[in-house]
Amino acid sequence: MVLDFRNGTQAWRVDVVGADTDYRVLVSPDGSKVLEQHSRAADPEDRSQLGQAKITMAEAMATAQQQASGQVSEASLDKENGKIVWKIEVTSTDGQSTDVLIDAVSGETVK
Repeated sequence: MVLDFRNGTQAWRVDVVGADTDYRVLVSPDGSKVLEQHSRAADPEDRSQLGQAKITMAEAMATAQQQASGQVSEASLDKENGKIVWKIEVTSTDGQSTDVLIDAVSGETVK
């Protein structure tokens, strides 16, 4: 999930990996409305990374918030130094952002 700004409007961008199709959905900040949605053929690398992850996004977000004080502003599954990691951006009340990397297999904090 990414907090996105389009045309001066704030929205959550949610990317969903499906069996054969990937979806990108823009949702209003309060989650009450879908503002845009798009689909495309699934990316095999995204599906492979997701299949290797043993730690859920929710678990990674909880771990990141233990490491850095604030609210999660972005979460994504990435590859860093050959490892599949959850990259969680935590933003503090004063606007400082901290990236926390969580190993998606072991659950250990990488950074």
